[in-house]
Amino acid sequence: MKVFVFLWRDWLIESGYRLSFFLRWFGVFFNIFVYYFLGRLVSAAARRPLRCMAATILRSCWWGLRSTAILPLVSIPFASNLRQAQMAGTLEAMLMTPTRLSTLVIGSSLWDYVSTTINVLVYLAVGHCSARI
Repeated sequence: MKVFVFLWRDWLIESGYRLSFFLRWFGVFFNIFVYYFLGRLVSAAARRPLRCMAATILRSCWWGLRSTAILPLVSIPFASNLRQAQMAGTLEAMLMTPTRLSTLVIGSSLWDYVSTTINVLVYLAVGHCSARI
C-alpha cells in the first residue's frame, strides 16, 4: 500500500510541471512521427523486391526506440531518486518512518518504471498499427 503512495506522489510531481509533462509526451509522439514517415519514405522509394526490407527497417526503428526507453531503467532510477531525496532533504524524513528500506527504494523509483512502461506500450501500439498500413 505504501508503494502506491510513492506512485501517487511522483504522479503529482510529474503532472505539476505541465511543460515538462507535455514535452515528455510530445517527444514520444515526435519519435513515432519521425520513424513512421521514415519507414514510409523508404518503402515508397524502394522497388518492389525491397519493400520487405523497408518494413524491416521500420520494425528495427521501433525496437530501437523501445530498447532505448528501457535500458536506462536498469541502473539509473534507484541512485538518482535517492540522491534527489537526499538533496531535497526528504531522505532523512523517509528513513525515520516505520517503512522498510526496500519499500522506500522500490517506491521511490516505481514512477520511472510505470511511465516508461506506458511509453513503451504506446510505441508498441503505434508500431503494431503502422505495420498493418
